[in-house]
Amino acid sequence: MRPPLREAVARALGDPAPRVLGVAVSGGGDSVALLSLLRDMPDLCLHVATVDHGLRAQSRQEAAAVAKLCADWDLPHTTLRWTGWDGAGNLQDAARRARYALLAEWAQGRGIEAVALGHTQDDQAETVLMQLARHAGADGLSGMGRETDKHGVRFLRPCLELRRADLRRHLGEHGIGWAEDPSNDNPEFARIRMRQALPALADAGLDAAALAGLATRMQGVCAALDYTLADALEGRVETLAGALCIPTVAVAALPDALAHRFWRRAIRWVSGGAYGVRQAPLERFAATARAGGKTTLGGCVVESVAQNLWLYREAAAVTDHRAEATGVWDGCWHLDGTAPAGSYIAAMGFNGLKKIHNYRDFGLPRDMCAGLPALWHEGEALHVPVLYAASQSTARLIRRPGIFKLTGL
Repeated sequence: MRPPLREAVARALGDPAPRVLGVAVSGGGDSVALLSLLRDMPDLCLHVATVDHGLRAQSRQEAAAVAKLCADWDLPHTTLRWTGWDGAGNLQDAARRARYALLAEWAQGRGIEAVALGHTQDDQAETVLMQLARHAGADGLSGMGRETDKHGVRFLRPCLELRRADLRRHLGEHGIGWAEDPSNDNPEFARIRMRQALPALADAGLDAAALAGLATRMQGVCAALDYTLADALEGRVETLAGALCIPTVAVAALPDALAHRFWRRAIRWVSGGAYGVRQAPLERFAATARAGGKTTLGGCVVESVAQNLWLYREAAAVTDHRAEATGVWDGCWHLDGTAPAGSYIAAMGFNGLKKIHNYRDFGLPRDMCAGLPALWHEGEALHVPVLYAASQSTARLIRRPGIFKLTGL
């Protein structure tokens, strides 16, 4: 009989489990324990990667220690180095985004079916507490899913029902060492403050299992909301030039909770944003939209035109975005074709609209057209690939996060 920990991990991989599995191992106790539990499973080809963010003096040694452990266990290992931190913004968030991007590129280059992460029940509890502190709704309180998709790669969390202490006990029993990241004790980070608060909450009956259980139940609530919302709006949402158009009456008929859910997902779809907007500004945005007003949120504009509500990219949010004449613009549009030397892609802007008068022929809101990508040369707007089919330049929308799981929008 397999040990309980190994059995739980094997079950979490699904049936059938991936045959070629990547494992992200930082050198910390959780990920090292996960690798230990996976390495003897039959019919499983493992590849291991360590992301070295280069933010601490010890990070290179920790990556080397994982490489040595993998060599001892006869497992292929790759160190992925991140050099993109510029010192601005949220460090933990930037590092996490980079980590997923690097791991996805690594997995795709090796034919890896999925990548396993070492998140535990304790991590889930901390996530729920962080979301509670942010006054999150159902999505935030759902915490981390057992499976997620990032950059076209499946990421699995097979330890999400296991406690951190149990994984470390497993390592101790097998004489396997691990590294401790000193930032795990730094209260400057919100997650660490929640981690340090958990023991006192557990004394009051709100332990990691209770918080993780809440996340599981909220995931079920979210699935039900998605189903209801998809049914209510089936065939009502139209996509045009990267924007969404929906009858005003269709949104007005939704209860507030479903309307908020629609707008949250719609804003992510239009903006290509990695995260949803906060609840309080979302409620104000939804109320303005319901009243037929015009407002902005998350780099998007909602505007009432005739009997429809339009949601489109805010021109001011993309004013400084510029790309090569062939390439990706605003993270959402892929442009291709031929163009004069020195040409570039930038937002049409209101000045550009003055140069291309017949944009009105398309019946689109004026402010929406100002936020579309145009081909520019020597300060002149030559062409709007999104609107005009022409030989010199074409544009297609890059895959974005779906609004409704059932519709594929």
